[in-house]
Amino acid sequence: MDRSILFYSLCILGVVGLLSVPTTRSLLLGLDTSAQKESRRTEIVLAGWGNTQEVAMLNQLMADFEAGNPDIKVKFIHIQQNFNTVLLTMMAGGRSPDIFYVAPTNLGSMLSKGVLLNLEPYLAKSEVVGVEDFFPQTVEPYRWDGKHFGQGPIYGLCKDWSPDFLIFYNKSLFDEAGIPYPDGNWTREEFVDIAQRLTKRDEQGRIAQFGVYNNANPEQWIWQSGGRIFSEDRTRVLLESPEVIKALQFAADLSTRWHMAPGYAEQAQSSVNVMFETGRVAICFYGQWFVPQFRKTIESFEWGVTTPPRHKVHIYLSGGMVGYGIYA
Repeated sequence: MDRSILFYSLCILGVVGLLSVPTTRSLLLGLDTSAQKESRRTEIVLAGWGNTQEVAMLNQLMADFEAGNPDIKVKFIHIQQNFNTVLLTMMAGGRSPDIFYVAPTNLGSMLSKGVLLNLEPYLAKSEVVGVEDFFPQTVEPYRWDGKHFGQGPIYGLCKDWSPDFLIFYNKSLFDEAGIPYPDGNWTREEFVDIAQRLTKRDEQGRIAQFGVYNNANPEQWIWQSGGRIFSEDRTRVLLESPEVIKALQFAADLSTRWHMAPGYAEQAQSSVNVMFETGRVAICFYGQWFVPQFRKTIESFEWGVTTPPRHKVHIYLSGGMVGYGIYA
């Protein structure tokens, strides 16, 4: 199959929310697609994952794409579990999808197997879409020059990302406790105080409502505490530094010291989204991908979103990035 068709399709499917212009689709339709004008309809196989709402949005996106490109049919393979294992098995068996989800954390293993197409030549030839149209944070993780990540050719285009580990909170529980909604200017100390006040016990002393579900990336606490996992030149691991130890201890204290967050045993019994949706936890950390599900499933209370509490360093992590790769 002509790789220009795949690149064109990848751009249309993956560009929502990534380009810094509002007329994404109209711009991309200016790409040269003469290669797709064949006598028969070209089928492109796309593999990915996602919850019910995510898949529904993707199906609509594919339908819109096909309506504007009647010579192309997109077939979606929904891999719900063990995505990378299943994907690599398909590749080994000669049944690889044309386009597939790839996270930056899996880029190395994909590159080592030679299954990712270098997208740089296609971006360079395009007169409509260029690297400068994307947020830099979504481009650099997909670069590899043969020795270093973050530089060199591009091997994936980000389909979505999120200012991860935002705070989702139950407004009704805040109202019941007489606590004002957080406005993003709260400190770590205020966060602890609020979460403690939102933690409720039953008559037997068992926790019936947790103040917070500590599913934040530990790096959130580490960076905010002035620590880092690696040295700037990435030659030393700094997990034993005082800043890192203090940050990780804080994260552990939420469950072991203050008992306002579920411990590992309780987390194993119920996922964070279920506990939040059922009102058993007042605060949790999540990325934007759960917004559609919360909008659909939560009917018994109002909920809001804000930034994590501030500390020594005012930094908020972004992550949860997933991109599209093309099979080489």
